[in-house]
Amino acid sequence: MSRRWFLANTAIAGFVAAAPAACRPAGDVPLAPGDHQGHPDAVRPATPVHRPPPESGTAWRQLTPFRDPLPVPPRAEPQPDGPGRMRLVLPIRPGSVRLHADLPPTTIWGYDGRPVGPTIEVRRGTHLTVEWSNELSGPYPLAATEVQDNEGEIAEFDLPGLRGAPLLPEVAALPPWVVTHLHGALTGGGNDGWPENAVLPGRSQIARYENDQPACALWYHDHAMHISRFNTMAGLSAGCYLIRDDEEDAAGLPGGDREVPLVVCDRNLDTDSDGRLTGRLLHKIVVYPDQAEKVPRSFTGPFTLVNGMIWPYMEVEPTRYRFRLLNASSIRQYDLSLRIGDADVDPDAEEYTDRAPQVPAGTVTLVGTDAGLLPEPVPLDGVVSISPAERLDLVVDFSGFAGQTLRFTDECFVHAPIPQVMQFRVAPVPAVPSEPPRTRLAPSFTPIGPSSVAPLAERLVLITPAFPVRPGCGRWRRPTRPAGGCRSTASSSSRTPTAASARSAGSRASSTSRSTSSPRRRASSGGGS
Repeated sequence: MSRRWFLANTAIAGFVAAAPAACRPAGDVPLAPGDHQGHPDAVRPATPVHRPPPESGTAWRQLTPFRDPLPVPPRAEPQPDGPGRMRLVLPIRPGSVRLHADLPPTTIWGYDGRPVGPTIEVRRGTHLTVEWSNELSGPYPLAATEVQDNEGEIAEFDLPGLRGAPLLPEVAALPPWVVTHLHGALTGGGNDGWPENAVLPGRSQIARYENDQPACALWYHDHAMHISRFNTMAGLSAGCYLIRDDEEDAAGLPGGDREVPLVVCDRNLDTDSDGRLTGRLLHKIVVYPDQAEKVPRSFTGPFTLVNGMIWPYMEVEPTRYRFRLLNASSIRQYDLSLRIGDADVDPDAEEYTDRAPQVPAGTVTLVGTDAGLLPEPVPLDGVVSISPAERLDLVVDFSGFAGQTLRFTDECFVHAPIPQVMQFRVAPVPAVPSEPPRTRLAPSFTPIGPSSVAPLAERLVLITPAFPVRPGCGRWRRPTRPAGGCRSTASSSSRTPTAASARSAGSRASSTSRSTSSPRRRASSGGGS
């Protein structure tokens, strides 16, 4: 199984199929009678007619990695609003930004007009009222299209540009209708940013957050019903929200300028008639052909952004830094490897392989996850895996790398065509003394084990086919335990692995055989879509 086939056949979502009529592409056509196994009146959305020609991926090479410094989002400044209360007005407005030095300006809709919103900080127990003010105007700043996959070696979703595909007019006509969700917050429904509670320009969403939870990294993003995938791609994808408390203060973690949010996501860009990147954001997805209903592949893009910049670099001192890492991608997982120096390409490898050494074990330490600090630091060795919407709290010790460069590269089995994520340039000065994190980070941490929860009387498992070519209805019956109990058989060890186990096996392959930036080869069966 090739990496390209895996990409094409596992990233499936039914967002467009669930969209309202105003957001669905036209062209529903009925199946021929009897073509749907007893459902002669079933309707199947037409497959997009456009299939772009094969391409070699030259547009990627128009941008040079590590040309731009890492932008650091500014900190928001809530104002006192009574005892134990703060208030913040955060505008949602258009902006013009450069995603790379070699790109023209890109128009976005962002929090404060930025590709990554301001970082909000608040003490635990302080009530914060946020007025999310919709100040958007102008045309929708996102091109969107649906295509069939091309028949070349490089998948269409890994190529920039419309490449002859028509724009979806219903996306271009979307109104600036937004609502913000604070992801991970313990809050009531009225303040949660429900998808139906979106507002139009000139109006505001008022949310009150009690912040009654341990120190942790939350994040805010658009949540508008049916169209959040477009709004987030247009720029309303992320901003960090940090809750502080006394335990965190005592944990001995880097702070100030040495605590930096890293918001990672993937994007695609349009091209002009000459194949040059225009800077316009592009939501291009592949639709699988010949399905009983419309099955679009969820979005992945060929360009990796950190804090709104494509493949940036960061200048650091030879000391410890704390990084609040967030994966704000739609579906892309990252397996980040911190390597020393420039890429060392193995010319004899079947696929592009980076032989540059990884940093020694313990250079990267995990101190927290989504819900807050861990009970104790966990030194890491090798890959740092982070899934969509996940947050990791990392401490990286640069003290042994004065005058050197290090790179975060993505070594996931389903990485982008260019694996570079960002570069660190360590100053050529003596190491700056810094204390490691305390051995006991969060004394209040309470593990949850089997004895902490009531046993489950029964479980319901729902299995949904990814490709409903011949959908049908059925009903499960409660199984009867056979006399004498159950026992394993030889056949049980040869079951077909699940998609999750296949992904895990693929992404955990030996680092010497992981692919990084070569074109994806088609599977012998003819490929994915």
